[in-house]
Amino acid sequence: MKRLLEFIGYSDQLNDKNKFSYIITGVGLLQILFFLVFYMLQSLQVSQVLILQTTAVFLIYGSSILFYKREMFLTGKIVMILALSIQVFLLIWLWYPEAVYMIMFFFIVPPITFIVFDLEKKADRYALLLINIFVTFLLIMGAILEPHELLELNSEHEMLFRMVTILMTYFVQILVFFFYAHRLAVKRKELRLLADTDVLTNISNRRVLFEMGHKMFNMCSKYESDFMLMILDIDHFKSINDMYGHPVGDQILRELTQLISKNIRREDLLCRFGGEEFAIILKNVNEEQESVIRTIRDIINNHHFYVNEHEHINVTFSAGVLSCQKQLQSFEQMVVIADKLLYKAKNEGRNRIIFENGDIIL
Repeated sequence: MKRLLEFIGYSDQLNDKNKFSYIITGVGLLQILFFLVFYMLQSLQVSQVLILQTTAVFLIYGSSILFYKREMFLTGKIVMILALSIQVFLLIWLWYPEAVYMIMFFFIVPPITFIVFDLEKKADRYALLLINIFVTFLLIMGAILEPHELLELNSEHEMLFRMVTILMTYFVQILVFFFYAHRLAVKRKELRLLADTDVLTNISNRRVLFEMGHKMFNMCSKYESDFMLMILDIDHFKSINDMYGHPVGDQILRELTQLISKNIRREDLLCRFGGEEFAIILKNVNEEQESVIRTIRDIINNHHFYVNEHEHINVTFSAGVLSCQKQLQSFEQMVVIADKLLYKAKNEGRNRIIFENGDIIL
């Protein structure tokens, strides 16, 4: 099976729309074969006209796969939808009685076109529009023209095919829209992740900090729960970039985030505040949280950041820390105060952490 898929050009590297085109084409091929086999089982003499028509539709489906294999996906999709439309037209006008409601299969075509065509591309949009106009024309013609009904069915078979037609139309549309909705949900999740994640360090960004900060501040105000905000800045980081280059500076930022992430709890939040500045929200303030801050400082101060195979440097940071208090008006005010404490630590000699109550960790 894997070799067959590779032979026709199908692979996991294809985007979802192209994968779905392969699937629909495969289902169309199986369906046309099913109708032919059913006709052969019901009739002692197979109509030569029916065989030619079925073979023609089968070849049209097959040609779309050849286009896919050559990466001519737009052409292949147009051919596949045309084959499906012609097949349905033959089903309702020539092959099956009107009583089996084959005309409902036309309602499958529009949602399929939205699934397989890329609406971001102009050519795909035009193709989608023109194909649906063509399908509408076929729908009207199928309703106006008098069917030839090459296949005679008894009342039981008519009822069976009528139910199958209705159920297939219903479930195909559910499947198509479920797939489309699922892809939208996945893309939305991916976009949300991109919007919330710092590209360099792969941790949360400033946007997430303020989103979480507002929630924590509201809980602090209503339920007297407490949390700490710590803003830290790497000392002399510009000198590191100037001396060793920005790739080394970027690597230091990544290593530093890994060190901090390993030494805070899952419920705590580490964000990149900007440049070489980071912010940490520590939930449920207690004596343990202050020890966490000391641990982070000691681990970073004692860590060797390698600039090449033989040379390493040590970095320090300065930080400002405060806890949520009733007199504060907003989380933004907490950020401003923490930032002022950070710059106070910078001005007083760096490599220190200053708390709002005046305590200093050197």
